[in-house]
Amino acid sequence: MEFQILGKRVARPDSILKVTGKAIYTADLVLPGMLIGKMLRSTRHHAIIRHLDPSPALRVPGVKAVITAKDLPPVVYGFGDRRADMTVFATNKVRYKGDEIAAVAAVDEDAANEALERIVVEYEDLPAVFDPEEAIRPGAPQLHDDAPNNIGVRIQIHKGDMDRALAEAYLVREDRFDTQRVHQCYAEPYACVVHWDISGKITVYTGTMHASGIRIMLSRVIQVPVGRIRVVQCHTGGSFGSKVVLNSIYPAAAVLSKSTGRPVKMVYTREEEYFASRPRFAGRYYVKTAVKKDGTLLGRELNFFYDAGAYCDMAAAMIIVCSHRNDNVYRIPAIRTDAKLVYTNKSPVGAYRGYGSPQNTFAFESQLDIIAEELGMDPAEIRLKNATRSGDITVHGWKITSCGLSEAIEHVIQTSGWREKRGKRRHLRQGIGMACTIHEVDDRHSDGFAGSVAHVEVLEDGEVVIYSGEGEYGQGRDTTFCQLVAEVMGVPFESVRILLPDTDITPYALGPWGSRITYAGGLAVVRAAEEAKRMLLEEAGEMLEVHPQDLYIREGKIFVRGIDEAKATVASVAQYALF
Repeated sequence: MEFQILGKRVARPDSILKVTGKAIYTADLVLPGMLIGKMLRSTRHHAIIRHLDPSPALRVPGVKAVITAKDLPPVVYGFGDRRADMTVFATNKVRYKGDEIAAVAAVDEDAANEALERIVVEYEDLPAVFDPEEAIRPGAPQLHDDAPNNIGVRIQIHKGDMDRALAEAYLVREDRFDTQRVHQCYAEPYACVVHWDISGKITVYTGTMHASGIRIMLSRVIQVPVGRIRVVQCHTGGSFGSKVVLNSIYPAAAVLSKSTGRPVKMVYTREEEYFASRPRFAGRYYVKTAVKKDGTLLGRELNFFYDAGAYCDMAAAMIIVCSHRNDNVYRIPAIRTDAKLVYTNKSPVGAYRGYGSPQNTFAFESQLDIIAEELGMDPAEIRLKNATRSGDITVHGWKITSCGLSEAIEHVIQTSGWREKRGKRRHLRQGIGMACTIHEVDDRHSDGFAGSVAHVEVLEDGEVVIYSGEGEYGQGRDTTFCQLVAEVMGVPFESVRILLPDTDITPYALGPWGSRITYAGGLAVVRAAEEAKRMLLEEAGEMLEVHPQDLYIREGKIFVRGIDEAKATVASVAQYALF
């Protein structure tokens, strides 16, 4: 089948706006009467708040509101995935340098910053802990009363006969690997503009990956019905996973707006980005692997320490991924895993491309190279020998219906000149290596909704509009979805338009988990376009007195099969249907 639009070079729908600087990002928004919001952050790593007096800040000219934890609803629902341990503001204790304590709204940034300096905070310092292994030892400072030994989540897995694997192994290799925190360093910092209007409607403008999710979580935290919250995605200047969850600036800006009756804008400074956004977590991995003399993997024993920082946020979900996903790359008959999510007095962590897999892959694949060297094997060959293949059921029970891992390894060997180049450096820092990993774009191995919803509307002038709640944050959703609809419906690419997510008009979206937007969101768009096309051809058949099956659409024109001359246009049929 030859495609007319797909696979062809097209201009991104948002390209003109972006290259001319006309695209509106959150920090560009200016609403009538808008105030500037700023957050007061802890200067201590770990301390009890003995006294907090915000009243001096209110005496600064231009300051309109100061809020603390007392100005929010009682904490019925903290936030964070699977372990809701965060609140908008610290109540009696701060757990990292940067923890939110209060927020102010003022007529300009200078007044807001001066107000922050006037707020009185008296601390009683507590011992702090920064290493996850030290944090679980007896006597270590405790961050949360309901997390003994600072363990927020623990996952222990025993599958297969690991003791037998160790006993029968020709080689048992033990290593420790450490990975560091990495910040996403997107161009656009966290920002929002929030207006809580006189009718009780809350509108949030922000650059996000997940408008639907922010709406639901904000509803729970500030205890406002979800139908009274509207989240509008602005153009988003990068995310790489970070801008997928609720951040304290959303509820803080909302309450400030309610207090003042005016819209409130909050934008992180670059310094705040490193204090308060959510970087990739650091992990410590003790890996013990048992292998036969021929390189066959017998079992892997894993002792993991995940540094969550002061709160879990997304880390509780990521530890689940890290404890399962990478075990399915190779045929490993036995697994023994002890994974601990540990609180430390650092800022919380979050998603950053791969959701934990890059860290695990580094540890596992590095050790596999070491094992291959000890056995005198080619690193590519040990991977081929153990690669998961179509039809396998992995150690975690995943049914692998199709898998091209072996073919991919063989292709890389062939096209990279692997055998000729390996071990032959031309420069000190030049070499060739190989690693394999696994990543999901669908969650069908688990229960729950994993689909997407899309609407396609044909306007009376022939323009086609796509409504999807899946976010555009630089990965090309707009271009891809417009190409799909143009191809399916037979209309020019230029006549298809897509809206940025707006929870009042675009449907619910699950979010970007697992790089699923093109796969799941794209299929939803295709099905919506197919249905729109079917309805359009039915109207055209009635209008032209021709059976719909005898009609087709090309370049926005409607033809009767066997006749070269177009009999109608998409626009004329849409007008007929409407009027």
